[in-house]
Amino acid sequence: MRANPVDPRDIRWEVDHPAYLVHFWQKGMTDEWELDGADVDEVLRWAADNAGGRHYAVYACVGDAEGRGLIRLLGSDLP
Repeated sequence: MRANPVDPRDIRWEVDHPAYLVHFWQKGMTDEWELDGADVDEVLRWAADNAGGRHYAVYACVGDAEGRGLIRLLGSDLP
């Protein structure tokens, strides 16, 4: 990991309340959930509480002129 100082004036936009996607998976079966109205710590807690032994990944959903996209925050979709 690297940590570099940043000038906050370089930031052009932000999303105060993004939606999140939680992707649970186990043995080829998947279960996806979109959560909104929560902060990332609440979403991470919800994902851990609902994993039920499954692997999971948590993403922030963002959009632009091209459509929706995902930014991975935790986990992986790979075994």
